[in-house]
Amino acid sequence: MDRLIDDLALTYRLRHDAGAAALEPADIGELLAQSVQSAAAHPGYGGARVRCLTPARPIVAGIHAPWFSRVVVNLVANAMIHNPPETRLTVELRETPGGGWRVDFRDDGIGMDAETASLLFERYYRGTDTDRAPEGSGLGMAIAKTLVQAMGGRIEVRSAPGKGTTISLAWPPDASVEDVMERIATA
Repeated sequence: MDRLIDDLALTYRLRHDAGAAALEPADIGELLAQSVQSAAAHPGYGGARVRCLTPARPIVAGIHAPWFSRVVVNLVANAMIHNPPETRLTVELRETPGGGWRVDFRDDGIGMDAETASLLFERYYRGTDTDRAPEGSGLGMAIAKTLVQAMGGRIEVRSAPGKGTTISLAWPPDASVEDVMERIATA
C-alpha cells in the first residue's frame, strides 16, 4: 500500500513540477552499476540473472541520481516480474556518436506483442495477467518514461513475442547539465 501511495504522489509531483530536481554531473556507469546491483538484490529476481556492462572510459553527464536510480529499478523489476524465472537481463551502457549515451535493458524473456509494447508507458496499463504477476501498480513504466524525459532523455521499447524485449534510454550529445536545465525551464 505504501508503494502505491508513493507512486501516486510521485506521478502527481511529476505532472506538476517535473523540472524541480537539480541535475548534476555524475559518472553514469558507476551510478548504473550501483542501481542495477541494488535492484538485482531483490530475493525474487535471482541476482545472477541480471548483469551490467559499462565502458572502461567513464561517461559523465548531467543527471538527477535518485530519479535515474528509480528508472533503473523500475526497468529491472519489470523485466524480472513479467518474465519466466529463467529469464536473463543484460543492462548495457554505451556512448553514442557525437558524445551522447544510451542504456539498453535487454531480456531474453517472452516478449510483447505490438499493442502491449505501444501501451507499455501508459499510466495504469498492466500488460500481464494479474493472477500470474500481481506485483505493481501499473505506474512504474509511466514513471520511468516521465523521469527520463524530465532529465532530457527518451525511452523506447522494441519487442516481439518469443523474442524478448529491449528498452532503451538515450540521451543526445547536447545533454549537458546546462542544456537539459534550459530545456526543462522552457518546457
